[in-house]
Amino acid sequence: MVERTGCSVICIAHIRKTASGAKSAEEGGQIGLDDIKGSGSLKQISDVVTAKERNQQAEDEATRDVSQLRVLKVRRGGKTGLADRLKYDTTTGRVKPIDPEDFPEPDGDPDF
Repeated sequence: MVERTGCSVICIAHIRKTASGAKSAEEGGQIGLDDIKGSGSLKQISDVVTAKERNQQAEDEATRDVSQLRVLKVRRGGKTGLADRLKYDTTTGRVKPIDPEDFPEPDGDPDF
């Protein structure tokens, strides 16, 4: 259908619960392709898969409002990893990109 019509299909999927002892996504854990809930075809057939990660349980309110975009799969090109950081503005209700210098780098990824 996509190839025939030239349109894009965007699918939003939930993620599985983490194994016991692992850091959950709600606590800022890193999301991978195997975390996608539902059919395995979501990771197999998709051209691009992205994830939005956020530590909902952070002590600091400013940290709770920051999300990371992670590219999990790119069929053409293959460049994956952290893509950007976003901050939710509680006043406007909008999400905006933030400068990496305005927020400390995420744990374990000094290249971001």
